[in-house]
Amino acid sequence: MEDPTSAGQDALVAGADDRDHWEHALENWDAALADEPQNAVAWASKAWTLARLGRRAEAFAAYQHALELDRDNASIWNNFGSLLSGMARFDESFTAFEQAHRLAPNDPYIWSNLGSVNEDRGRSAEALAAYDHACRLDASNAHLRVSRAKVLGKLKQYPQALAAADDAIALDPSLADAWIQRGHALTELGRYEEALAAYDHAIGSSPAAAAAPIYVYKGDVLSEHLKRNAEALTAFQQALAHNPAHRAALLGSAQALAARQRYDEALDVYAQLEALGPLEARG
Repeated sequence: MEDPTSAGQDALVAGADDRDHWEHALENWDAALADEPQNAVAWASKAWTLARLGRRAEAFAAYQHALELDRDNASIWNNFGSLLSGMARFDESFTAFEQAHRLAPNDPYIWSNLGSVNEDRGRSAEALAAYDHACRLDASNAHLRVSRAKVLGKLKQYPQALAAADDAIALDPSLADAWIQRGHALTELGRYEEALAAYDHAIGSSPAAAAAPIYVYKGDVLSEHLKRNAEALTAFQQALAHNPAHRAALLGSAQALAARQRYDEALDVYAQLEALGPLEARG
């Protein structure tokens, strides 16, 4: 029986939006468990499938049962940690990843998860150490370099963040997140024109549905640092073309309009922003 817990994230992405696929998979795992109720991998696979369906409480219980049957399976601990992280139970998630790491100390994916959960716990220095170790174990993984760049930015180590983003780009020039991190680091270093070029690269590498926040980053550089409000307005309007309810784009658009003394239009945009209601009410 194949262990989907070792299949990586590609399998998750491939079927994440196909609810029928996961419902059918759940039926299969239930049938397998009817024949082999002590099969820990089958229980973990059922848990994985339940999590894909958004049934987290049931997934939690299935992972616990799997671990009762096999406490020495690093993949089960790792995926249990991912579930706990998604439930915002970060300390418990860290404990699960630590168990996975104890069993598989040279797995870069587990090290990456330790980095991510330490970020969630507000422990950026520990997150950086984990990402550093993951990068040493998997020197060709651009995504790990992006994670490293992000946490270096949080630590305000902007030259190092830029270097990490450039490392990621060297490995995968089409990776939009790497260009975004390059743009962020360059912005903090005051290299605004280069930051704009990086954000343009990111926009060109992103699916249209993901472009709105990148246009906002570009608009912020243009308005806040370069005072080029006409171009900033264009960037914010491009963001709104992709997502008409993007709050930061609406706010940036209103401010750019006001800076250009187009006050009536600015007030209209502020009204649109107010009509969205309080941020908390929108989740």
